Amino acid sequence: MKPVSVGLIGAGFHARHVHIPALDLVPELRLAAIATSREETAKNAAERYRVAGHSSYRELLARADIEAVVIASSTVTHVEITRAALEHGKHVLLETPGISNLAAARELQALAVGRRLVAQVGFLTRYSQSMDVLKARLDSQAPPRLFCYEYFPFLAHTYNLGLYFSGKWQHVLAATSDAAGSSATIRFHNGDIAVVLGRSIANCSHNIERVTVSTKSFYGSVEGRTRVRIIENMGPTGVERWSAASSGGTVHDPQPFAAQFLENTGAAPQLRGFAAAIRDGSPPRSTFEDMIETHRLMDEIRRVAGATGAPG
Repeated sequence: MKPVSVGLIGAGFHARHVHIPALDLVPELRLAAIATSREETAKNAAERYRVAGHSSYRELLARADIEAVVIASSTVTHVEITRAALEHGKHVLLETPGISNLAAARELQALAVGRRLVAQVGFLTRYSQSMDVLKARLDSQAPPRLFCYEYFPFLAHTYNLGLYFSGKWQHVLAATSDAAGSSATIRFHNGDIAVVLGRSIANCSHNIERVTVSTKSFYGSVEGRTRVRIIENMGPTGVERWSAASSGGTVHDPQPFAAQFLENTGAAPQLRGFAAAIRDGSPPRSTFEDMIETHRLMDEIRRVAGATGAPG
């Protein structure tokens, strides 16, 4: 497959430490140009990564050799840059949380569909290898299923992952928010229940990310997107045997460092998915429609938290 020629718009921390290293692992894509907001940073990026540098994203979009763009600029610029990219006929991978203005998001979704362009959103947990292991086992477990998600304060990824595992949401049953963090209890149309906890901890290098899910006879967990535990076909165990009983199950424990870190977190697989969507027409796992549903859910959670008198 001929590599897709990609332009990167934005060269901040996430672009430098996630997108560019992940692009090195994905030969299906070729980084051809970087655009930043200043001449100096554009020049530095061009010298460091040995690609063309532009101090205006419009200069990058005007290039005929650029087929697709990864938009990793400030969130406040997402609507403007996404619209310009689609109008220039470029496929788009938009960094999270994407576009929270629902009217604008729907407008841009329609523009992408009308021009037959791929519009993908960087909810990379949908591409995580560890989440793949859990989902493959989980799909054979009929709802209702009980989920618990634990994450940092920025919860868009987690709400989106809940939609990936459980489908359309039905009701937000409860929500709270204060200085310690936030919680939400969500019912999905398929009968699943999810409890989402976002902890306002000061040091996010302390990895608290966890997903657990259970039915009467199944338990699965993913810790930090680096370790998976699956217990299937559980039978009842009398209390007198608890001290001797083994829960058993299987463990998937991938190497969490270097290149494997970019695989486990989903950074590299989501780029492969972007290339496959462009070249083969394979549907991406995270679309503008998924982004819209994520923001609709977040709006409802905020409304319920406010209606119950919770601070924040």
